[in-house]
Amino acid sequence: MKRLLVFGVLAVLASSPLANAQGLQLGTITGIVESTDALPLPSVTVTATSPALQGRRTTVTDVNGVYVVKGLPAGIYSVSFDIPNFQPAKREGVSLTVGATAEVNTTMSLAVRRESVTVTAETPTPVATTVVSQAFTKRDVDLLPVGRRPQDIAELAPGLTNNTPNASQVTISGATAFDNVFMLNGVDINDNLFGTPHGLYIEDAIAETNILTGGISAEFGRFTGGVINLITKSGGNTFSGGFRENFSNPKWIKETPREQTAGITHSDVLSKTSEGTFGGPLVKDRLWFFSAGRYLSSDTPITFILSDTGKTTHSVNKRGELKLTGSPAPGHTISGDYTSNNTTTTDGFSLNSNSLDPSVHGE
Repeated sequence: MKRLLVFGVLAVLASSPLANAQGLQLGTITGIVESTDALPLPSVTVTATSPALQGRRTTVTDVNGVYVVKGLPAGIYSVSFDIPNFQPAKREGVSLTVGATAEVNTTMSLAVRRESVTVTAETPTPVATTVVSQAFTKRDVDLLPVGRRPQDIAELAPGLTNNTPNASQVTISGATAFDNVFMLNGVDINDNLFGTPHGLYIEDAIAETNILTGGISAEFGRFTGGVINLITKSGGNTFSGGFRENFSNPKWIKETPREQTAGITHSDVLSKTSEGTFGGPLVKDRLWFFSAGRYLSSDTPITFILSDTGKTTHSVNKRGELKLTGSPAPGHTISGDYTSNNTTTTDGFSLNSNSLDPSVHGE
């Protein structure tokens, strides 16, 4: 009864008119299976498994030995091949990024005796699309001394710069800084005026960022520059979580020459950002949850343009995310993601925004 209730909630999220997931969020693994004499092998059972995938996905090769496994979330995959009278084969460490297509070909030998052949490759899987992109996982970003906002991560990709008219913008392949698209779990989070991302994200919740700079599918739409495509964590078959605190102080920022001339000094006030994440299974291989929260209390020095005076503005920002991912039937996935963002300043200004991202995926 509890399972029916939870899946009912997910179905309501999926039918909500508030927002619809769009763009390419799920990947595909495809390839050709041949015998040692270069003949295609039909009816080979191909199975894809990954910690990022609920259960497993199975398909069979056609008369040309071609197989396609669709609707796969980004992650590291194991692909196995099995057919009677041939030695089973397996490919480990197949890397699939957001919205990408990975090509995994294999050759199977006749089985004199039944044994398994496992191929483990450290080299990246060939990408079977013309898209020019660069993907960064959370593990990659955590190892680097860089910012963790979408625009900061995007700067790691080639052909991109933050030398733009406004802060938090990027320019891709020479296009204007206003003509990019920032997407979170398939939802456009662009500021329509400045082309910057709205704060509907929590840095520690971002699982992967894929920066698309060329050959981009028209499915994304609404851009002439590039696409910064983000996905958040989904939980998994094991419980996991984390906590992070970041510290800042206006005193650590050197005064500008104009501030020095006017005798303006930055206040010595320590600010901190607290982030927490937690997720895991409600039903193993069937229903996962993920939650995240962010609390920022900060002080920002401001120098007025029309005078030589300044002030320090105090602001409080609260963000939250709740995500459910379920597989009601083999090959079908339902996910719903709710995020909120609330900011209050000492000037009495309050800004609230939220996003509901229901999506349904299946083969």
